[in-house]
Amino acid sequence: PARASRGRLSRVFWPRVHTGPKSSAIITAPGEKCGLAWLLIDWNVALIVWIGIGGMMAAFAGPLVMGALWRGVTRAGAYAGLIAGFLPFVVLHTESLSADWFDGGVLDIVLTWLHGEGPNPFSCAAIGEAVAVATTFIVSKVTAPLPTDHIEEMFGKASES
Repeated sequence: PARASRGRLSRVFWPRVHTGPKSSAIITAPGEKCGLAWLLIDWNVALIVWIGIGGMMAAFAGPLVMGALWRGVTRAGAYAGLIAGFLPFVVLHTESLSADWFDGGVLDIVLTWLHGEGPNPFSCAAIGEAVAVATTFIVSKVTAPLPTDHIEEMFGKASES
């Protein structure tokens, strides 16, 4: 009994070592997870979840929504929209932009506003989604379209009206 309880305690408090076939040992401790949870105890769980979901939505909004609704989306447009949607979300949400870089003017006003939106994952996601949609559209317009066979396979034949 004493040995069994000691084993349970050691599994909880001592680090575990994971090794892969071609990797070095990775040490994880359950205490690290508890520490992260303790640091975020005052945060609203919905906001924490939205930070993750918002980043994914910002990245995939342009390629997925436009790809489902518009025959003109290209592979390059989808990839560009994916990257262009995620980057603004990360830059805005980490509050990497500073109005101190400029002395007045329009850029100062815009960056002050964008910096103020940083703590709000909802607005960061919306801005990222808008950038993703615009980038997907623009890049798809200037790159070669997908083959007609592929488009007809995905959307069906275009109706003659």
